Amino acid sequence: MARPNAQQTRRTAPAVPPPDGPPSGPEWEEGDQGFGADLPNPNDTTGLVMTRTDPALVKAELETFAAIARGLTRDPEQALKSALAELELSAKIDPGHLDERTKRWKDGFADAQYYVIDYGGGEKPVTGLSYKASLILARHWGGLIGTARIVAETDDYIDAEGVAMQFSPVFILRRSRRESKWYRPRGSRKLVRIREDLMPQVHGRCQSKAQRNAFLAVIPHAIQTVYWNRCKQLVAGIGRGMPKVDVVKAMSATLTWLEARGVTLADVERKLGHPLTEITKEEYADFRGLINAIASGETTAARAFNLAEDSNDEAPPIDDDPTAGSTVTT
Repeated sequence: MARPNAQQTRRTAPAVPPPDGPPSGPEWEEGDQGFGADLPNPNDTTGLVMTRTDPALVKAELETFAAIARGLTRDPEQALKSALAELELSAKIDPGHLDERTKRWKDGFADAQYYVIDYGGGEKPVTGLSYKASLILARHWGGLIGTARIVAETDDYIDAEGVAMQFSPVFILRRSRRESKWYRPRGSRKLVRIREDLMPQVHGRCQSKAQRNAFLAVIPHAIQTVYWNRCKQLVAGIGRGMPKVDVVKAMSATLTWLEARGVTLADVERKLGHPLTEITKEEYADFRGLINAIASGETTAARAFNLAEDSNDEAPPIDDDPTAGSTVTT
């Protein structure tokens, strides 16, 4: 008999689940959800091999990483410089050399890196960086290991915990995140439960936000602030050397996205305090951040534009990032 791979212990799923519910027993034990753990899929009927990472291998990998990190000399200024260089790279790529899918990635690269939520009423806007931005900063900061896992789940919500482990100097930090399994559709006064087939994606979104919060709690705030401002500059063409952006034209295209979520031109102009044709670059950059906040589930269109909650709230968006919830080593 062939010896199993040292990295995995294998368990084969039953060919057909029992008719009275999902399988139970040791083959379907949810076990730990630490570094590299893969949970079995109760709906799988193909007999595919399930895998779990060998704890001894994980321990060896961590010890190796720690030994390497002890000699790490971190330069915060260089970390920021290299992170900004990666961010600005997308603005320098000639779109003529990209396919349509990659063009969309390029056009939205800096746009999707930050969010801004301004509820009005004299309150200070809520601002922050996205999951993808946290990965870029963590990678260039270096000497970090991160993971996220589901720690609790009920019929109403999912709780995830993000962990960031820094070596040289040694520092570990945890951050939690809760995602609801319910939303209020537009035109309805009732809360509706998210479909079961979308729950894995909700898990991923919850884990990615927990991981983001853990990484950003380690990265110096000064670096985050400079990175956040550079995102806005690239998006709206603010400052010398930045791309030229027709913010009125760009905002008109954004309006189409908002109208699909119950936000009208009158709502946008009320929030701006003047006609759309008079929008400034700074205002457009903040609006792009607001779009990101709505798209990532940080807020809803109804709350952001102070609309009637029961008629304009929307289904929670689903992240499609395949790396959400995975272990990250930088």
